[in-house]
Amino acid sequence: MLNSDEIGEIRVNGPHMMLKYEGNSKETEKTIRDGFIYTGDIGVLDSKGFLSITDRKKDVIFVKGFNVFPREIEEQLMSQSNISSVYVVGKQDDRSGETPVAFITLKTNIDISVIKKYCEDTMLPFKVPSEFIVLENLPLTPAKKVDRVALKDRLI
Repeated sequence: MLNSDEIGEIRVNGPHMMLKYEGNSKETEKTIRDGFIYTGDIGVLDSKGFLSITDRKKDVIFVKGFNVFPREIEEQLMSQSNISSVYVVGKQDDRSGETPVAFITLKTNIDISVIKKYCEDTMLPFKVPSEFIVLENLPLTPAKKVDRVALKDRLI
């Protein structure tokens, strides 16, 4: 059980939960442990016991041993009036393991150095994206969600 304001993976149990993945024991072992379903969602309980889902575990970026949650960086960047959308992914890095990279679309033309300086002034150093890639539009999946795989493929 988490203390309030502590971030962790959301686990659920109860009579409503599934028992296994049919024909996939490996996925069942990974997902169902000690009577709980490990959802893969990252969340935080507030002081009143309300749960907020903040990210997906598979999206966490590991920088120099620190967990960096893309959504935190995205929300910080979206506070800038000239950014219309942003999506952050991890990129492999020989020195730090991974590094955050921000894909952004802009409302108005602005020098990226201004955005980078804003990040350096408002974020811990290991959370500052190593790259800011400006796109006309973020790629979408058929379900109209940002295509994380397509963005990661652009980094290769």
